[in-house]
Amino acid sequence: MRIAAAILVILGLLFGPGYYLYSQYFNGRLSARVELTERAERWMLPDGTIQRFPGRLAYRPVEVSLHPDRNLALFVLAFDMAAEAGADTGENRYQVTLFDMDRPALQHEIQVHAAAGKTSRVVLPPVTVRSPLQHLFILEELGTTPRPVQRVRLELRENAEPYVKPLISVGAGLLLAGIVLLAYDVITGQRQRR
Repeated sequence: MRIAAAILVILGLLFGPGYYLYSQYFNGRLSARVELTERAERWMLPDGTIQRFPGRLAYRPVEVSLHPDRNLALFVLAFDMAAEAGADTGENRYQVTLFDMDRPALQHEIQVHAAAGKTSRVVLPPVTVRSPLQHLFILEELGTTPRPVQRVRLELRENAEPYVKPLISVGAGLLLAGIVLLAYDVITGQRQRR
C-alpha cells in the first residue's frame, strides 16, 4: 500500500505544483525581455499616429517581433512594487493589449496585488500568432493605482505549450489521495503492532 501511496504522491507533485511551476517559469523559449518604466497619457506609435489614453496612464508601447513559426507566444509581466507602502486597499488594475496591425490579437484585464517591496508575476494567456509582423504591446492602467510600482518587466516566451489548467486540479487530487492513503497505512500499521 505504501508503494501505491508513494506513486500517487509523486504523480500529484508532478501534475500539481510541478506543472504549475513549469507553466509559470519555464514554458516556452525566452526571446525578449523589456523593462517598462515611462508612463504617459499619450504615446506616438511607430507608424506616426498618436495613441491617447484619456484620464489614465499607459506605459510606453513596445514593438515585438512575432512569427507563426514560433507559436504559441506567451507574455509574462513582473511588477516590482515600490518599497514604500501606498494605500493598502484594492489592487492595481491594468489592461493588456497586443495589436496585430490595427486589430487586437490579445486583450486582457489583469489585477496585481503585492505588498510593498515584493514582486508580483502575471502570466497572460498564450497567443496564437497569425502574421509575421511587428506587433505592438500596450499596458495601460485602469482607474487610479493604489499601490506604487517601481518598475514593470515584460518577458516574451515563444514556442510555448498550451496551458491545461485542469491538470493542476488532477495533480492536487492525486497528491491528496496519496497523502490520505499513506496516513491510513501508517495508522493501521501502528494499530497492528499493538
